[in-house]
Amino acid sequence: MAIYKDTERNTWYFSIYYTDIYGKGKRKMKRGFKTKKACKLAEAEMLNTLKPDKDKVRTFDEVFYERLKHEDLAPRTTKHRKQQYEKYYRSNFAHIPIDKVTVEQCKDLRKQLIDTPDLSEEYKKSIFSGFKAIMSYALKNQYIETNPTIGIENIKFTKSKLLFITREEFDKLVLKMDNLENSKNPVTYRKFIQLLFYTGLRVGEALPLTWEDWDPVKRELNINKTTDVTTNKIRNGVAKTKTSLGIVPVPKHISEMLEELKENAKPNDVYIFGGKKPYAYLTIKKAFYSVFREFDSKITIHTLRHSYATHLINNGVDMYLLMNLLRHADIKETIGTYSHLYTDRKQKAMQIFD
Repeated sequence: MAIYKDTERNTWYFSIYYTDIYGKGKRKMKRGFKTKKACKLAEAEMLNTLKPDKDKVRTFDEVFYERLKHEDLAPRTTKHRKQQYEKYYRSNFAHIPIDKVTVEQCKDLRKQLIDTPDLSEEYKKSIFSGFKAIMSYALKNQYIETNPTIGIENIKFTKSKLLFITREEFDKLVLKMDNLENSKNPVTYRKFIQLLFYTGLRVGEALPLTWEDWDPVKRELNINKTTDVTTNKIRNGVAKTKTSLGIVPVPKHISEMLEELKENAKPNDVYIFGGKKPYAYLTIKKAFYSVFREFDSKITIHTLRHSYATHLINNGVDMYLLMNLLRHADIKETIGTYSHLYTDRKQKAMQIFD
């Protein structure tokens, strides 16, 4: 490692010999520096870049973006995490070496969030959980020896009551979509909403479905892509989680509905809902709200997924099968969302002893 004077050009250059991550000898050289000082600074910067990962000191900012880079997230999720970073982490933590973040600083972040009045308790928990996840990533990758957040309790909140509608309520309401004014395809919109309720699909999974994804013999849909509802862009081979990709069974009457749609489809139609191109999320959302928001102003399209799960639970489906049908990543997610709905079934179970 040294810097040299290029007498012919009257400039400076550095030459560095190093070993790469595979143990091979390499050389880095850069010319054209006008001063010796500038050459030294560039050499030091290059040396820092070439340090083995285990020796490199990373800032909180670097670890955050490295973690983001290596996670296969939907654009919407990536945007959300960046917004949280800019608003709640960056000002106090971006410049700090990740191994210098202290327990006191982590506790202070928690206190600041708790003391912020205009944030919901659920969102406060989300922000602090995100911070803890970054530190866990740093520990997992050996950037820190101990995790300063490990003993700090997460922010608690009272989970709001899960909103759902019964099958009977849904079947009555959804028929009203056939009479929507100023809608080009009200009947098809209605069938799209029926598919969501009776399969538990997320709206971003249903929008890009093609006829190739439909198996009428097995009555199954192959979920192998998703639509980002903020941009309407389709991402192949990507879903909310890895387990979200897979096969979804379809009830008989929804299978018949899909077959009817297929019979009436044009030869060049690719997408089940939309034809040559899929419906836009905002189009479906507007049609859905115009009917269902009259029933309950808090209903969202995702309420249909909760309603699907609730109907299955009330008809005897156990938690592990529900996890598979919803394509959750693990049983904890299913338990955390729906365990309270099993209260009545616990009492029924006790009747076995009577």
